[in-house]
Amino acid sequence: MQFLRRNKSRSLLGIDISATHIHLAELTYTQGKYMLRNAAQAPRSANTEPLKTWGHPTIINELKQILSTIKPRSNRVAIALPRNTVLCRNLELDARLSKTEIFQYLLAHAERLFNFPAAALVIDFAVAAPIAKESDQSIPICCVAAKRTDVSLCQQITGKLGLNLILVDIDENALQRIAASTLALTAPSTHSIAALLYCSINNYSLLIFNQQSLLHSQQEPIAAAADETAQYESISQTFIRNLSIQGFGQAASPMTRIFLTGTLATEKLATHIQQQTAIPCEILNPFASLNFEYNQDTLTAASQFALSIGLAMRVKS
Repeated sequence: MQFLRRNKSRSLLGIDISATHIHLAELTYTQGKYMLRNAAQAPRSANTEPLKTWGHPTIINELKQILSTIKPRSNRVAIALPRNTVLCRNLELDARLSKTEIFQYLLAHAERLFNFPAAALVIDFAVAAPIAKESDQSIPICCVAAKRTDVSLCQQITGKLGLNLILVDIDENALQRIAASTLALTAPSTHSIAALLYCSINNYSLLIFNQQSLLHSQQEPIAAAADETAQYESISQTFIRNLSIQGFGQAASPMTRIFLTGTLATEKLATHIQQQTAIPCEILNPFASLNFEYNQDTLTAASQFALSIGLAMRVKS
């Protein structure tokens, strides 16, 4: 598999396949701004387990149908895998290394870092935070390795559709990327801290981040609730408990904003969490920081595009 940093293209297509929907977003990056070229959404023909979505027998026809509605300009594709299905390592490397040299280092040390030979892995990396001062000697690197056998099915499917899968990311990294971009529109400082709650039918994910890096992440199952109110209360209490554990639950918390996305993200839930935490809470609008060539007003449930847009933002890499 080739990687984006060695295959620069004018646009990149992010594909997010969940158990209930498919979301596509195609972005370019020019003159310091992301441009939305295309976007589309469609319900799945049959609900499936999230980890089995690429293996579902209907997926090729579903992707073919949604691709025909937008006719993307690029055949280059980025997808995300759940963090618990990949191997992740955080490293400190020499700040003078180029991206090519970092990649070569990871290949050379794959067996020590991931306990698998490089030939068995699909490896990617991202700089976790920019260099703060010219005198900095090292930079933090987030490394991701997926087993090639786990990625081969995705490659086969995208290949049958005439697409080139060039990048495999982690879902939480893609979500942090778009949330941080949105935070930058209102945050007074690059060090302003925010939280993103991704609430799907079965899972709850919490990301704590600033504009530069992901500070904390965790996932938990969402317990069944008797009704909507009980479900909101359960999610809110879980969120507040986790904030406290991470040191953000005090009255003088540095948390400046909370964003919601996912199937269960509603204005009612946002209001409930804001009342419980006294921290501004809103539905994430992933289109807020973009320029448009595409009429996003034709799309519904904007927050559901967070993952596909976050993936397509790797076009800048």
